[in-house]
Amino acid sequence: ELLRTQRERLAGVEQAFFDTRARVGAINEQILLQPHETVESATLLVSGMVDALLSAPEVAIQVISGKAGSEDLYIHSLNVMVLAMLLGRKQGLPADRVSLLGLGALFHDVGLAGAMSASRLACSLQDGDRVREQHCRIGSEIAARAGLPPEVQTMILQHHEHADGSGFPLHLKGEQIDALARIVALANH
Repeated sequence: ELLRTQRERLAGVEQAFFDTRARVGAINEQILLQPHETVESATLLVSGMVDALLSAPEVAIQVISGKAGSEDLYIHSLNVMVLAMLLGRKQGLPADRVSLLGLGALFHDVGLAGAMSASRLACSLQDGDRVREQHCRIGSEIAARAGLPPEVQTMILQHHEHADGSGFPLHLKGEQIDALARIVALANH
């Protein structure tokens, strides 16, 4: 009976995961066209994730572990969001901070499309690492234009920073890196 119940919960969470993947795709694609509506939709999505997936963390981990190697950008964003929110909750963050963390993680790679477009336009740009570095700044700018909170903009900007200063784009060290951005960086890694 216990195993049957766990399988049912897993099936429900898996279905929610794939339903959410489609919503994440739409959110990322619409952020530039309908920024305020998109932020509203993303906020509702994150709230739903807090209630649905995070109420059963062991099931959430089981679902995303099977998808962790996916090349799909939206599944990656969803995985990072779930992991970051689980870590934030485990750290004892209040619900409003976990929600902010979820938004930052959901949009952490929103600048990738813009960075790729910029690299195609700049034919002289041969360095793939530079394109990767640009996506943090571009994503933070997109978040600002969309009206996402400053904390979310900071997470997007700093999600590739490393404690030893070897990250990018600002080469911040240790405590210079925002606490929520450190969680997103860890979940992203």
